[in-house]
Amino acid sequence: MAQKQWIVSAALLPLLWTGSPTPMLKAEPQVGDVVGMVLSTDIRALVNGQPIPSMNIGGYTAVAAEDLRRYGFEVAWSPQSRTLTIYETLDKKLHPLPAAQGKGQPAGAVVGQVLHTDIRALYSTDYGGSTIPSYNINGRTAVLMNDLQPFGDVTWDAGERVIRFEAQGGAGAGKIPRPVADGTAFSVTAAAEERFTVDVRGLGLYAAEESAGYLSQEGVPMLDAGLLAERLGYTVTRSAAGWSAAKGLHRFELTPDLVSARIYWDGMPTGTYAMTQPAQMLEDRPHAGLHDLVQLFGLACWWSEEGRRLELLWADYAVRDYGLPAGAQGASLPVRAAVADYAPRRSELPPVVLSLEAYASTATQGIGVPAGEP
Repeated sequence: MAQKQWIVSAALLPLLWTGSPTPMLKAEPQVGDVVGMVLSTDIRALVNGQPIPSMNIGGYTAVAAEDLRRYGFEVAWSPQSRTLTIYETLDKKLHPLPAAQGKGQPAGAVVGQVLHTDIRALYSTDYGGSTIPSYNINGRTAVLMNDLQPFGDVTWDAGERVIRFEAQGGAGAGKIPRPVADGTAFSVTAAAEERFTVDVRGLGLYAAEESAGYLSQEGVPMLDAGLLAERLGYTVTRSAAGWSAAKGLHRFELTPDLVSARIYWDGMPTGTYAMTQPAQMLEDRPHAGLHDLVQLFGLACWWSEEGRRLELLWADYAVRDYGLPAGAQGASLPVRAAVADYAPRRSELPPVVLSLEAYASTATQGIGVPAGEP
């Protein structure tokens, strides 16, 4: 047998040496690539004893993680870290959804696509969190019922064609206190901050001993936007489209004429900001008015008591979206947010803007509503 293996191997070697074709490696899927199909199913799914809409992914029964909010769980979406966390909580009332299977489609009918995603799904209990596989289904995150087995009891009744998940066996072990109060759609917590000062010396502005800009003829501080971006950890690029600064989900791009800026959030355009006065390009670095940079970077600022020193503060916020109240209708409705600040502020400027537009929830840094108010 050993001799046969040697003969076969020796016969293959010349082919390799003469450049025989090798199999092409399959490219890694990119976010948004179609990697499977969603099928209609006649299997009924129950979570904590209540029916829940389900689907078939790869031969397994799956449910939308966001739907678990109606079955005794909190589900938080964190856009900065791109994580969806399922909290098995205490004392949350059940509000089950109508669970009509397939919406008239026969079992096995294609009802959607499975897209590759970089979102991580976490299941959180009092003894820690665990990552579970997840799937992007039309912008929602689906999880397989079988993957919930470590966190409770998953049972399959072949006769009735019913799959059940009872969280922690219904005994309450592992459940954690609710991370937010009832009806809270957002939590916003300042996670880090950057503070620095700019001194005014004659008509020049200085950060420590480094030139940071100048005073215009009207007395407006014109700050070096590139220096500010570097201090705040932004990545700066220059292209034919204009000068841009990006960090995390936030990016803005000064137009080539320097009279406006295009704003992006998570790669999507969200609007255009008109500069109160055109920025000036000095030595390939844009200098813009203080008010404009406050708006573009989301700064708080104030003059020190001495009057010749400008104090700047930038805070990085951890945002979690817990979903809109059940049964929300229409394009606008009141939303409650829990806002926790990072440290006492010397500025009177409020730190966070929360807005809601037609079911889409967003939270951005800036000037808007006082911290702690609904």
